[in-house]
Amino acid sequence: MRSSSLIRLALASACVVALAACDSSEERAEGHYQSALALLEEGDVERALVEFRNVFKLDGEHREARMTYAKTVMAQGNMSEAYSQFLRLVEQFPDDLEGRRILAEMAFQGNSWEEFDRHSAAAIKLNSDDPAVQAIKIASDYRTALLDEKDLEATAAATAAEELIQTLPDNPLLLRIIIEDHLKNGRYGSALDKLDVALAQQPNNRALYSQKLLVLNQLADVDGIEQVLKDMISRFDEDMNLKAMLIRFYMSRDEMDEAEGFLREISDPTDPDPDSYLSLVRFLLEQRGVEAALAELNSAIEANPSSVLLRNLRAGIDFEEGRREEAMSDLETLLAQAGEDADQGQLLQVKVTLARMFMTTGNEVGARRLVGETLEQDASQVDALKMQAAWQIEADETDEAVSTLRAALDQNPQDAQAMTLMAQAYTRSGSHELARDFLSLAVEASGNAPAEAIRYAAVLTSEGRYQAAESTLLSARRVDPSDVGVLQELGRVYLATKDPARIAQVIDTLRRLETPAALRAADALQVQNLSSKDGASGAINFLEQLAENDNNLNAKIAIVRARLVSGDTTSAYEYAKAILAEDPENPILQYTWYATLAATGDTESALEGYRKILADNPTSSRIWLEVARLTTAQGKLEEARAAIEEGLENVPLSGPLLWAKASYLERDGAYEEAIAIYETLYEQDSNHLVVANNLASMLSTYRDDEESLTRAFNVSRRLRGTEIPQLRDTYGWILHLRGDQEEALLYMEPAAAAMPREALVQYRLGAIYEAMNKPDEALIQFKKAVQLAGEIDTRPEIERARAVILEAGK
Repeated sequence: MRSSSLIRLALASACVVALAACDSSEERAEGHYQSALALLEEGDVERALVEFRNVFKLDGEHREARMTYAKTVMAQGNMSEAYSQFLRLVEQFPDDLEGRRILAEMAFQGNSWEEFDRHSAAAIKLNSDDPAVQAIKIASDYRTALLDEKDLEATAAATAAEELIQTLPDNPLLLRIIIEDHLKNGRYGSALDKLDVALAQQPNNRALYSQKLLVLNQLADVDGIEQVLKDMISRFDEDMNLKAMLIRFYMSRDEMDEAEGFLREISDPTDPDPDSYLSLVRFLLEQRGVEAALAELNSAIEANPSSVLLRNLRAGIDFEEGRREEAMSDLETLLAQAGEDADQGQLLQVKVTLARMFMTTGNEVGARRLVGETLEQDASQVDALKMQAAWQIEADETDEAVSTLRAALDQNPQDAQAMTLMAQAYTRSGSHELARDFLSLAVEASGNAPAEAIRYAAVLTSEGRYQAAESTLLSARRVDPSDVGVLQELGRVYLATKDPARIAQVIDTLRRLETPAALRAADALQVQNLSSKDGASGAINFLEQLAENDNNLNAKIAIVRARLVSGDTTSAYEYAKAILAEDPENPILQYTWYATLAATGDTESALEGYRKILADNPTSSRIWLEVARLTTAQGKLEEARAAIEEGLENVPLSGPLLWAKASYLERDGAYEEAIAIYETLYEQDSNHLVVANNLASMLSTYRDDEESLTRAFNVSRRLRGTEIPQLRDTYGWILHLRGDQEEALLYMEPAAAAMPREALVQYRLGAIYEAMNKPDEALIQFKKAVQLAGEIDTRPEIERARAVILEAGK
């Protein structure tokens, strides 16, 4: 008994000690919390943060400490840490309304739409009557309306924002909605007022500055634009994109001396950061000429002969000017002779420059080696990361590319090139909305630079979002009014919206530039405009006038093409014969004549003529293809195949000829050989959508191993969301093979409806129904497939469909 009593006494004592220790831990956590609050009161933020961390070591679920710590780091501008802390808070306390609200606001401001949807829904569920939550609901409604292009609903949400901002005058979501709505509707004065309010609250918000520049552009406030750019440079001194924007601003006004003066003011050849001095040299190269740029560099090198940076810059110019071997040799010598005291960061930049040169000259192995060495020494080297990401995208390693580019953007969040690569990675993975978002961010980061604007506008135009495309291009025009590419893309927008007055303005602007490229672009737009307005006859009349006035060879050829398209073969024949007589030795006119003969039915004469051209120019892939096409039309399949083979003997890597050969091989059942050719084509250009589709289709149709299916999926992910029937068929079938029947059906049903005569597509829809345990629907599709295929079709899919029908006995 006594022993038992002693044991019970010991256990009781242990429990008391344990409870005391627990209380002590909580009390100590509370003590650190109170100390942190006191330090915040005194303004000693850094020591307060240390105290908060001590709280979490003792009590990881101290709600008030977590909230205060998150707000404190957010006030410091550390948004990433703040977001993670608020996220931890709502994970521990899902009903924390303030945490949910702040997370939703931060996600909206950062364009993190999945996070915004998640936290806004939670906040609305917790308390939809809270005014700040109502602001979140309005923001959600406004964004949804814009995505769905429902103008009335967007206007209603903007009106609600105008009303609620009377209660919440500083709410960032309401301000953003009102600003965007005012911009969309051309209310620039009021938008400018709201932007100033928002900037007073968020002085480091780059997006607000970009919007202010857009407004000032619309108001033609030149002095205001210059001042805002200078303010931004002062606030974000490390961002070279801003300095480039100011330079472009000066150049757009032909203020070259001001541009050069600013560059000399911010650049120093002895500065270890090369960007500013590089910009000066580039400016001199483009505006003053090669001699001026090299004189500047040689002078700087003479003053500082050991400078790695300066020699790297000079080698880059030499390379671009055609002295490639000399430039690469100079950089290799520079790397070999660099001493231990040389700036390692600059040496790594030399390696990246040399890697780019290697890529340009076809030495990809050497380029990859240099990039690998660079990242091994410095995993955060931005230019090396971007090169690695580009290779990863080409290899369909899109998840890895996104990770690599995030690392690059961590180093430079305003790197427009990294953003563009990120858009390419997301396009490859089928995340088209994210791709579009990054293209938009690249435009913003580049200061509406023409290349980024054209890229983004082309996507918007393809989606039918013409107003947004126009706005993007007009902003780019203000940066560089004479950029031909921007004007061309703007003309395409106006062609799509059937706006002849604005098309005429674009054409007139191009003609006033008087450069060959601008005049060609103006002619092309004029032809397209006349074709859409007056049909083929209007375009033909214009081309005839153009050919007569300018002796324009392209216009003459276009006249022949237009007459053939319009069905006026006699006139096309006579005109082609006449222009060939003017210059009978011109191979382009010879080709035009033989093509006209083929179009008018004189196949033998056309073939004879093509063979004459090939005797002198056997590397013309296009003519070999025409020979194959015409002989195929005559039913001479073996001659057609022989033409393709002969063409490949002369042009072994010709993409069009390889493609034609792959088609013949597939028709013959030589699937592995055809796949090998598509792999070659894909290696040549992995951005080619149809090549990607064909490769993925063949891998998933003619192979059944897991590795091939995975490769097919990786190649085809870019097809997600497509509305093209053939591409839907490919992607839907691959989804089916991967077991995702529900999503596969979303692609295969519309594909089968759009291609009712394709037996294999009907079979595939039946196979998906079968996998979803819908035997009646499957049987209907299998019967369609068998009927379309006919009795002589013995493809495995059709044979299987026959077996299923026979077994069903229906």
